[in-house]
Amino acid sequence: MKGVVAPLFFEEQEKTVTINADRYLKILEVFWKELEENYREYLPKFWFQQDGATPHTSNKCLDWIKNHFGSRVISRRCDHEWAAYSPDLSPPDYYLWGS
Repeated sequence: MKGVVAPLFFEEQEKTVTINADRYLKILEVFWKELEENYREYLPKFWFQQDGATPHTSNKCLDWIKNHFGSRVISRRCDHEWAAYSPDLSPPDYYLWGS
């Protein structure tokens, strides 16, 4: 199985908000629930990839991510680090949002 889980947006009361560690952690929980409901049998094979934004790499968020994905994490401050400007992170932007 290959694919991308749909983009998730950060909103409160129908207004876009700034991402912080607490909001990111909430969205991770929503994301995990979606994975469990739709892809439970594949979860042991899934990798989690994210950029190195400060809220994404807070201690509590990385602890949550590592608890759920183990060493299958590609992010700053993890076993599998990718550079912030790696071209490997760009294709999802192009294919999700267009050129």
